[in-house]
Amino acid sequence: MGLVTSLLERWQSPSVEEEDDLDDSADAARRYKRLRKHAELFQAKIPESWVAPELLEIVNACKESGDKKPNEICSHLRQEVEGVFSFPCFSQEFVKLFNAEIDNFYASKIPARRPNSMNNYGVIVNEIGMRPMITEFQQRYIWPIASWSFFPRLPNLIHIIPS
Repeated sequence: MGLVTSLLERWQSPSVEEEDDLDDSADAARRYKRLRKHAELFQAKIPESWVAPELLEIVNACKESGDKKPNEICSHLRQEVEGVFSFPCFSQEFVKLFNAEIDNFYASKIPARRPNSMNNYGVIVNEIGMRPMITEFQQRYIWPIASWSFFPRLPNLIHIIPS
């Protein structure tokens, strides 16, 4: 239990560097807010027109799947290797809006952290204000697939985890 407590404390208490990064990301979102090109990308709402029809089909199939295997669920869900799946996610409409917004952010010259030290490009979209939309997408579309594929017995596990 000590390891779990230690990890939780570290997760809850950011280091000085992490606090600086959090300040920078809040600052980037605040500074960029008035420059946004597509305000709808910053809302906790995802129109179905942004989601690839194949993903909608996969999500519905996962919700109704029972004990089916990936190749039995939906032809759009591809298992690349054991435990790794690929599938279409977004519509062309969304991709155009998203790319235009990212281009607009870059044009603003507002500094932002990169996804990792090996990546000189890219931006952490949560940190420029898209967290509500990304969270909604994860919960509404990715979680049903993840819970089907990785946590099929999760409701049973919840009862055995001590509080």
